[in-house]
Amino acid sequence: MELTVGIIIAVVFFILWWIRRASRRPYTQKEIRQVRPGILKELLSHADRINDYFRNAVRVWIFAHEESARKAALSAAKVAADLQRQSMVNYLSGMSTDLSKEMGDEAAPICRLIEQLATEICEKDWTVADATFDRVELAKIDKEFADALDRADPGIFEKRYPHLFA
Repeated sequence: MELTVGIIIAVVFFILWWIRRASRRPYTQKEIRQVRPGILKELLSHADRINDYFRNAVRVWIFAHEESARKAALSAAKVAADLQRQSMVNYLSGMSTDLSKEMGDEAAPICRLIEQLATEICEKDWTVADATFDRVELAKIDKEFADALDRADPGIFEKRYPHLFA
């Protein structure tokens, strides 16, 4: 008897679920193609700000010898998508080349540091968990840099080191 009541209740819940599911109108192709105005622009703007954050962090790390800025740059790279991460590595490569051309042999130690950062960025396909862990580690070292990364705010470096951005 109890088994029969349980089966009847399960069947009733299944029927109610099916009716509710069936009553939902499927999206039309036009609705699927429609994107909230500005959302693509917002996403691209966020990616640009993360790139700017990364570039500013690298500049501070190299020219002010600030290790927390290196951690900030690495954290920004871990937050980035694959293609964006590759553009960051390309930026580091270009920076290393430019420094070598301008400074000659004096740039060798700096170029090695830049290459080490690029290697570390390419080390693996970073996951959300990796990025989250790294962000927590950054917050332990420099909370302002971590908060700025959360907001994708590259201005933190300019505020702290205005002489590097003049």
